[in-house]
Amino acid sequence: MRFDGWFDARLNNARLAALASYDDEVPAFRALLAQDDGNLSQFYADVVQLASLKPEQRAERLHTLTASIAARSSVNESAAADSDCRAGY
Repeated sequence: MRFDGWFDARLNNARLAALASYDDEVPAFRALLAQDDGNLSQFYADVVQLASLKPEQRAERLHTLTASIAARSSVNESAAADSDCRAGY
């Protein structure tokens, strides 16, 4: 398997930090893919462009993407709650 070596190695803080960093950025990349309407070619081009940014700029862009998905989620939850109120639930 591709990851056997990684999992066979001893666990340490660096490995845990790598996993945490990956996990923290997943929502931003999901938002980017959604922004690209699922177009993987465009998504790949956007990721390459992200990689070319300075670390501070990249972090800001990822934060903006994550915030956009949180805002959409909040609007959707609010609309659903509003709909439930009108339905008498």
